[in-house]
Amino acid sequence: MVLLAGAKRVTRCGAAQTGRGEDERLKAKDRGNRPGRHRKEGKRIYVIFVYDVHVDRVARVLKTARRYLTWVQNSVLEGELTAAQFERLQDELKKIIDPEEDALLFYVLRSAGDVRRRKLGREKAETAFFL
Repeated sequence: MVLLAGAKRVTRCGAAQTGRGEDERLKAKDRGNRPGRHRKEGKRIYVIFVYDVHVDRVARVLKTARRYLTWVQNSVLEGELTAAQFERLQDELKKIIDPEEDALLFYVLRSAGDVRRRKLGREKAETAFFL
């Protein structure tokens, strides 16, 4: 049988193979991750983000952080992220803040189940899930 460059065939087990005989699913399995997925994307962590920044940068920090986390109170956000999302969030925030004036704190927990949350008074935003 002749295979053209880029052509695929199907083996008995139903796995697609390229003309060079490389089974992408098996290769990904051997690497210990799923095809097309970065290793850091799978595991989720729970992040509580607290910030104290100059008034000129508050809106930009909040807007950036809300793309990843849920706003729960003035200067406080929380939520589940993958390690890759957490790195992207930090990278974006580093471009906004002035390290000489501003302070960002990240409390990182293994999962949302590790958090015990008690509130007194009114809720600023709806909680994404109940703990």
